[in-house]
Amino acid sequence: MIDRVPDKEILKAIELEQGMLEDDFIYKSSLETPEVDSILSFCLFVNASMDGDSISPVELPSRHVEAYRKIVWRLVGAGEKPYGLKNEFDLTYNSGLSNAMADNPIISGKAGTTAKVAPLETGRRFGK
Repeated sequence: MIDRVPDKEILKAIELEQGMLEDDFIYKSSLETPEVDSILSFCLFVNASMDGDSISPVELPSRHVEAYRKIVWRLVGAGEKPYGLKNEFDLTYNSGLSNAMADNPIISGKAGTTAKVAPLETGRRFGK
């Protein structure tokens, strides 16, 4: 639904979606499902960021994380949210990102060949 909403209307759409889902719970017209939990988690994340707060890290299905990441990028690109929200999103939903990478056959090394990548060295500068 939100992917078809103009960038400047995303925050309002998130607020409406959260309200509808919460009303469904109050009036027991909807069952709690992983899909609903995922949507509510993202709504809470966005609303917490509006108040300068954050939520505890959450693990979501990788396809949800990617969809929500696109929404965050749209919010930042439209000037509705600060750039730091991208980093906060990755910190909050990092385990979902890890799952997305594990599900990718090229990144996970399950595509027939395995690439060896040396660990990054910290504290060293290029050319030294």
